[in-house]
Amino acid sequence: MEWNVTCPRCGFSGLGRRVLPGSEGLEKILWLLLILPGLTYHSWRVMNARTGCPRCPWDGSRPAEAE
Repeated sequence: MEWNVTCPRCGFSGLGRRVLPGSEGLEKILWLLLILPGLTYHSWRVMNARTGCPRCPWDGSRPAEAE
């Protein structure tokens, strides 16, 4: 899911990076406890992934007025 992005923060234009919501640590804990919660949480993270800027912390979210 790495697409071309134009960052509104730093002005970078090029291939973005994949940004997953949630916590990687929580996902690992859920995988260790049981398979189903880990799989469910992982699926949610992957389905809600965004393309963000590789140079600054912009996560691909849009300003409220753009929605």
